[in-house]
Amino acid sequence: MQTRLSPECKKSIGLQAISAGNIAKVSQQNQVCRNTVYTQKNRVQVALNNAFPEPNPEEHVLFHLPVTKSFLRQVVLGISLICKASYRNAQMFLHDVFDTQMSLGTIFNIHDAACHKAAEYNSSYDLGTIKQSASDEIYHRNKPHLAVVDVTSRYCASLAREDGRDAETWSIHLLDLIEQGFHPEVNISDHGSGMVCAFKEMLPDTEHRFDHFHLIKSCKELVRYLRNRKKSALTQYNK
Repeated sequence: MQTRLSPECKKSIGLQAISAGNIAKVSQQNQVCRNTVYTQKNRVQVALNNAFPEPNPEEHVLFHLPVTKSFLRQVVLGISLICKASYRNAQMFLHDVFDTQMSLGTIFNIHDAACHKAAEYNSSYDLGTIKQSASDEIYHRNKPHLAVVDVTSRYCASLAREDGRDAETWSIHLLDLIEQGFHPEVNISDHGSGMVCAFKEMLPDTEHRFDHFHLIKSCKELVRYLRNRKKSALTQYNK
């Protein structure tokens, strides 16, 4: 009559099979068949693998990063300027990733301090290397920002928020740029009256060119107008 093996006996057979490696000898010593020894060996092997799993290469630690207040300020600026995140998105990122609370006022102060430091660096640059520039009036929250960009390097030489965009306001900012060596050979812009007047007055030797964007825009508007006139004429003729 065959008796059922106890859990302790099964465990002992499995351990013997793993340590000894001789299945026939373990089978004779415990008076069981080889299939039973193989079964208990596999069970013990599975249990050992579960207890000591192979390290996942994805979980390998690449480096340890100390999280300091300076690092958090850098994170706030990075996700705002590089990832275009809002203040509240920056709050959520710090809370979810670093388990850190930061108020909107603190995030604003971080950006404000960075702006002041960036202004100091920008005022120290030599703008004499700019040979081709592009200028425009960019609106943000219903306020014009007077922008001047180096066409070659895409460097933003000026981005000033003002209440108006008249020739006098443009002339003041151009004077600041001229003091840093700004004297391009060519400037590309639209037909903004104040901007064009200021460039001609402050930089008379600079060639002024009209940008292609507005030319293409006018041509597309003309094509759309003629297409609509054509459809209207056909409709009228059919009637």
